[in-house]
Amino acid sequence: MRAKRYLSLLSAALLLAILMLTLTSCGILDMKSGLYFRATLDNKGCYVTDYSAFLVDDALMIPPSYRGRPVVGIDELALTYATCSSITIPASITYIGAEAFYGGELFSLTELHFAESEGWYVYETGEAIPAALLADPATAARLFTTGVLVDYTVVRASQ
Repeated sequence: MRAKRYLSLLSAALLLAILMLTLTSCGILDMKSGLYFRATLDNKGCYVTDYSAFLVDDALMIPPSYRGRPVVGIDELALTYATCSSITIPASITYIGAEAFYGGELFSLTELHFAESEGWYVYETGEAIPAALLADPATAARLFTTGVLVDYTVVRASQ
């Protein structure tokens, strides 16, 4: 009888630990921006991993830094189904994961503002992305939500 109770408590503790890991796997929520962040492997930067639809305004501005670290990337699916119409990407971002903005057209993502539109290329193919396409917010939004860049990771060459 005592062994069954012990196993039940152990099972409950294990389930609770798994639930806690699942809930925190997307990173730390920044209440000011409404974005979740995680540190890079070298702990010198951070990535946007998700967002809180309740905290994000119609115009989302990704901050250039979080807790003293530069925001260097946007993870795959991080802003999927974003509920804002405009997103501004700072010059510190050098990585955007595949489908980062997928589904944004359903919630009227109409503008994607790049602080730095030059030097971007498709990671999988090495093909350069013309700066003029990313310099136009409406074109950039279409490319990342429904266009040719939806399924690809894009990176910006270090200057």
